[in-house]
Amino acid sequence: MATMTQKAQAVPPMRIEQVPIDSLTPHSRNFRSHPPAQLEHLQQSLREYGWARNVVVSSDNVILAGHGIVEAARRNGHTSVPVFRLGLKGSDPRAEKFLVLENTVSRLAEDDDTQLAALLADVQRTEGLAGTGYADADLDALIAEMAGLPDVTPKDAGVSAQAWMVVVDCADERQQVELLERFESEGLRCRALIG
Repeated sequence: MATMTQKAQAVPPMRIEQVPIDSLTPHSRNFRSHPPAQLEHLQQSLREYGWARNVVVSSDNVILAGHGIVEAARRNGHTSVPVFRLGLKGSDPRAEKFLVLENTVSRLAEDDDTQLAALLADVQRTEGLAGTGYADADLDALIAEMAGLPDVTPKDAGVSAQAWMVVVDCADERQQVELLERFESEGLRCRALIG
């Protein structure tokens, strides 16, 4: 029986190769779509960071992972793509299993909304949210949800509900506690974000 070390050594090293973008074919069984808003974020990511995302293809140039980033690259005018090639044909059941894995497993992760809101607030302040998959309104909605703010406007009133929020960066926990106590004493609803 092979040990874990032997199995790990049997995995070939990752080799990246550059291929013409027009030689790549989307997998016919890809079940995920990439709406324009997502593609805009991916295009921004390519402009800012280049090829920091993996594209995995089969031996016959069928995309197994990275359909969205390839489409974003095409829209940005790229003519070639760095890929990792699996030694399987696109129709191989193991390639199809990989397609499912790459499109599904990340959905099993759970977000820590407090950490996410703090991170997004920092990114919004320093870099802006373009290219993150989030917009300013998404951050506002996340903070409102975390604060338990009710939707005070009836859906059919023709007016959207608004909540006004401020994220304050405190020097330390002591300052945070002091501000929370002060704001609450003034009748404001507060919730601490720790990040």
